[in-house]
Amino acid sequence: MTALIPTPRAQKLLDLWQAKRRDGLLPARRDFTFEDFRPWLGWLTLLEVRDGGSDFYFTLHGTAAVDRYRFDMTGRKASELPAHWSKAIIDGYRDVARIGQPALSRHRLKDAQFEYSWLRLLLPCADDGRNVDRIIALIEDIEYVTKSPAL
Repeated sequence: MTALIPTPRAQKLLDLWQAKRRDGLLPARRDFTFEDFRPWLGWLTLLEVRDGGSDFYFTLHGTAAVDRYRFDMTGRKASELPAHWSKAIIDGYRDVARIGQPALSRHRLKDAQFEYSWLRLLLPCADDGRNVDRIIALIEDIEYVTKSPAL
């Protein structure tokens, strides 16, 4: 299997995350400012780890992603995702929360209205530097096809 390579935009976010680390510890979400995130606005998702990593709460679901996929998760739990999304989405969050390492993955979903694929970069954060309590996610759109007229 070929390892995924981050896009230049994803690599820059990964580099920023690495720069925020201190003494090998994970950065905290509070280590990032709004200005830090400006290049990725619209495509970032911020999540809180809930129930020991069995669920995740979307504190922000980027507006560009919401416009593209017509689904806003801001203020909702990952367990509320549509069933056809949940396995592809939640398993990655759980792995990052458990392992505490960045993850890059490619996803493809099809339903009656859309077919889409994207790269997703997940970056763990921890207030104490060790126990993941937040995840920063970047979506990089690869392909998007509308199969039916807009809703």
